[in-house]
Amino acid sequence: MGLGVIFDISVPVSSVPSFINKAIEFINKITPDALTLVFGHTGDGNIHYCVMQPQEGGLAKFKSLKSALTPSVNDLAISFNDGFTAEHGVALAKADELLRYRAETEIKVMRQIKMTLDPQGICNPGKVFSK
Repeated sequence: MGLGVIFDISVPVSSVPSFINKAIEFINKITPDALTLVFGHTGDGNIHYCVMQPQEGGLAKFKSLKSALTPSVNDLAISFNDGFTAEHGVALAKADELLRYRAETEIKVMRQIKMTLDPQGICNPGKVFSK
């Protein structure tokens, strides 16, 4: 098994089965030989969702698909009125997605909270919100 595209998303608990089925259907259209792993604690709506590189096709081809898989699976999660990230948070890997999925007002409030709690920018410097 090679590269994996990993998601840490949240959907309403009642939507977990529907989300999983739709996501697998979507991924099978893009890369039908990929292995999809769903694990974690789906009882609270947080889903660890991983699409593993198929054995056939090569790493370069799968890497090129990653840029299509990520926004599409995240868009699907958002369509269920929830989030592209769950308990693992935004981190550096999802900083660009935060700007895509959150309103300007939300981003402004997040920046204000960061500045209020860390006015000198010494906690986790240079990460999602810099000073």
